[in-house]
Amino acid sequence: MAIHRNLAAKNRIQKQKLNANIQKQTAFAEAKIKNNKVTIIKTNKNNDVNEFSRKLLHSTIGFIVLLIYSSNDAIIVRNKLLYMFSIASLAEVLRFLNKRFNEIYVRVFGFMMREREKTEKCNGVISYLMGCISVLTLFPKDIAAISILILSWCDTAASFAGRRWGHYTYKFSNGKSLAGTLAAIMVGSIAAYIFWGSGLLKHDPENASWIEEKSVLSLPILIILTGIIGGISELIDLWGLDDNLVIPLLTGIMLRILFKSVIL
Repeated sequence: MAIHRNLAAKNRIQKQKLNANIQKQTAFAEAKIKNNKVTIIKTNKNNDVNEFSRKLLHSTIGFIVLLIYSSNDAIIVRNKLLYMFSIASLAEVLRFLNKRFNEIYVRVFGFMMREREKTEKCNGVISYLMGCISVLTLFPKDIAAISILILSWCDTAASFAGRRWGHYTYKFSNGKSLAGTLAAIMVGSIAAYIFWGSGLLKHDPENASWIEEKSVLSLPILIILTGIIGGISELIDLWGLDDNLVIPLLTGIMLRILFKSVIL
């Protein structure tokens, strides 16, 4: 009987130790999962804050375009952007050659950069400047200005709507959503109204690409078509190129063709 009691006591002790180990392992696993969830949440929040900062700056540039349109020559603006592009490009080369420089660069400008841009690819500002410089070089001043305006506002609207409501609507093969495209069309139409129909901007009648009296396009039709062009430009994925380069160029090309087709 004594032997049975000793064995029973020994088994109880072993079970208690085993249960204690299981509880410790379970608690450790739960803590690890909790820490991982907290890390993921913090990372997502940081990404959302960075994306908001980027898009806020993105949208602000549109207002700057409106301010300089009536007061500056397009060539002067382009040359200033070329100067900025040269400095930004040099900084990109240096940060990929020098790890310490990249750490300082990211610390200063990281709030405007996506995670991949911090270590793997060029800052989106390079493509943005390239897009603006290209349209200012290739197209008349008014087409260049509205193209940059479309880039500034339509891309921001599409990004916001896609993140907020994109999972409710149709997804295109490139991952973009119908919600984002519709938002780009709507905001593009608003941009067109502000640019051509609000009376806030002074257009040079001798150099304007669109003059209502000389075109078969009425203002309402122009506004709608510009919105559609903005939505299409934002939607198209052209060889994997950055939207900041593709959107203004496609917008400028389509508007140029449109205006050439409808002048009386």
